[in-house]
Amino acid sequence: MFAVVRMFEVRGTIPVFKLVVEGDILFDEFCSTIRTEGNLVRQLTRIVAIMERYSNGQLLSASKLKLIGRSKSGLSLYEIKTHDLRVYLFRDFTGAIVVSGGKKSTQATDIRRFKNIVDQYNTTL
Repeated sequence: MFAVVRMFEVRGTIPVFKLVVEGDILFDEFCSTIRTEGNLVRQLTRIVAIMERYSNGQLLSASKLKLIGRSKSGLSLYEIKTHDLRVYLFRDFTGAIVVSGGKKSTQATDIRRFKNIVDQYNTTL
């Protein structure tokens, strides 16, 4: 049901992976939607830059990277944000795992979905 693939476009000391959920990479689907819509591509580029800074251990302000809670098993859950975009990831023993993304307008729903996916992921380990 779950797998991870390395996110090679993000280079740093902390490995960054994308979560594969039932054969789909939700983050890639999110990126594809943003590129198709076209108006938020620059913010998507900023998101990847923030991921790279995180991967290199740089301190980031809460306006860029925010701890939004812990999973039932104690994993740290994070939100990377720009003005309009949000990307959700968690940290485990392998590194940072990017789950999905969304827009500010759907943030509450996206966070609930993210937490549910992380809880399901934890039960399969």
